[in-house]
Amino acid sequence: EELGSVYESLLELVPEVDLPARQFGFVGLTSEGSTAGNARKLSGSYYTPDSLVQELIKSALDPVIEQRIAAQPESPADALLSIRVIDPACGSGHFLLAAARRLAERLAQLRAADGEQTEQDFRHSLREVVSHCIFGVDRNPMAIELARTALWLEGFEEGRPLGFLDHHLQVGDALLGLTDLKALELGITKDAFKPLSGDDKDVCKQLAKTNAAALKDLEKKRTAQAFKQDDHALANNTGLSELQALEALPENSTKEIAAKEAAYRTFLTQAKTSRLAHAADLLVGAFLLPKREGDEASIPTSATLYLTLLGDTLPSAQQDALAAAQAACVEARVLHWPLAFPQVSASGGFD
Repeated sequence: EELGSVYESLLELVPEVDLPARQFGFVGLTSEGSTAGNARKLSGSYYTPDSLVQELIKSALDPVIEQRIAAQPESPADALLSIRVIDPACGSGHFLLAAARRLAERLAQLRAADGEQTEQDFRHSLREVVSHCIFGVDRNPMAIELARTALWLEGFEEGRPLGFLDHHLQVGDALLGLTDLKALELGITKDAFKPLSGDDKDVCKQLAKTNAAALKDLEKKRTAQAFKQDDHALANNTGLSELQALEALPENSTKEIAAKEAAYRTFLTQAKTSRLAHAADLLVGAFLLPKREGDEASIPTSATLYLTLLGDTLPSAQQDALAAAQAACVEARVLHWPLAFPQVSASGGFD
C-alpha cells in the first residue's frame, strides 16, 4: 500500500536539469517556483484510500465470486480462476492487490481439504490468481511499473521466480480506443471530420465529402458481399490463438519466464503490424489528427480503412495517412481493448 503514496508523491515533483552546472533538482524544493502544473494534477492521479477499496471489493467483486461459484459447483476453484478483474486506471495497483487477496483467500478455502489452510496454501493461491485473474491499464508508464512491482511482491512464492505480468498490465488510455472491432465494418463516421479548435473548416468540409463518398462505396460492396467481416474472421485476426498459447506457457523457472517474455515480444511485433491494428489506428487517428490546410493527404478516410481491412497494398498517399494515424495514436496512448486483451474479449469480456 505504501507504493501508492510514493507514486502520488513522485507525481507532485517537477524535475529540472541544469546541464552546464551538472545539477539536478526539483521545482519548489531545490529552487524557487510553483508545482501547480505537476503531473499529478494534470492527470488527476490520486491514491485510493483503503476504506474505499474495500467497499469496491464488497460491491463489485464479492457478488461475482458468489455467482461464478454457484454456477459451477462441480469445479468451484476453476470457476474462481476464470474471473477476470480489470482496473482501467490502476495507478500503483491498490485495488488490484485487494482483489487478488480476496480471490486468493477464497481459492485457498476451496482447496483446503480439512478446512485448515496454511500460509503456503495462500501464497500459492495468490500467485495463481495474479497470473490468471488480474489485469490493469494506466496512462502513466510509472504507474504500471509500480503496479507490476506491487503484484510481484504480493504474489511471491518461495522457490519460484517472479511471474510474467507484461501482457496483463498495459500502458494505455482506457477511454481512448476501440472496444468493439465491429466498428471497423462501419467505416469512419462523419463526426471525425467536425472542425475542432485549430482545424480549417474548408479542409474538414472537403474531407467529410470524400469520406461520405467512400462510405457509400463501402455500403455497396458490403451489400454485394465483396466486403464481409464476420465475428469469426475478426477473432482470427486479433492474435487470440497466439496469446492463448502464451498464457499456457509455464513459469516455474527464470529460463521459462525469459522464454515467455520473448514470446510476448514476438506477439507484440506481429500484433502491431496486423491489418486490424492498422485499421483501428486509422479509425481513431481520423478523430485525433488536426485538419489543417496542407494536411489533407495525411488524414485517413473510410477508403483507407477499407483497403487496409482487405489487406491491399496502400498507395503512397494513404500510407502517409496510416503513418500519421499511428503516430497520433501512440502519442495519445490509444488502447484498443479487443487487440490488447483478445483472450478476455473472446471469453465475453471482463467480469
